[in-house]
Parts: sequence; structure tokens; C-alpha cells
Amino acid sequence: TLSQSQSSTDSSVILDNGASSTDDYYNGMPIFFYSGPGQGQIRKVINYVAATKVATLNSALSTNVTTSTAYDLGYIHSSFQINDISIIYREKSIK
Repeated sequence: TLSQSQSSTDSSVILDNGASSTDDYYNGMPIFFYSGPGQGQIRKVINYVAATKVATLNSALSTNVTTSTAYDLGYIHSSFQINDISIIYREKSIK
């Protein structure tokens, strides 16, 4: 969850204390707010300052996010899929 509530006019968010300690680590990555106030919004991180945990977004939020808002930050490859797994048994001759 976020460390601080942000209004819908903000184009930055403060990430949780577990966020990276490397400047610019999240630059170019998508951030998806998946639960809580402001859920469903997706933005792109254009700058990250590790000392303050502030991620600047490519555009302002359209709905307020709060400390109750959960987010996912990073890439998921577009070809990633979860499929059912089938196990096929067949007889095999012994040599």
C-alpha cells in the first residue's frame, strides 16, 4: 500500500517503505492501483527518488489514492498466460 494519500490532481505518489533504495529504479515501469480508493488506474513512472520514495507519474491521477490503496509496480510480459495443465499418461515399451 502507499505510504501517503495523494489527491487526484497529483502526478506523484509515495511508495511504501519496502520500495527500492536505488534512484530511477522504477523509471519507465507501469504502476497499477488494483485495490482500494483509486483502483483501476494505470500510470507510468517517469522519475523515482529513492531517498523520499517518491514516484513521479506521466500524468495526474484521475481519482484520489490513499494509504489503503494497493498497487503493483513493474512489468508483466504481454505473452504471460496462466493455462490449465494436462497430464497425459501413455504406455511406453521397455527396451
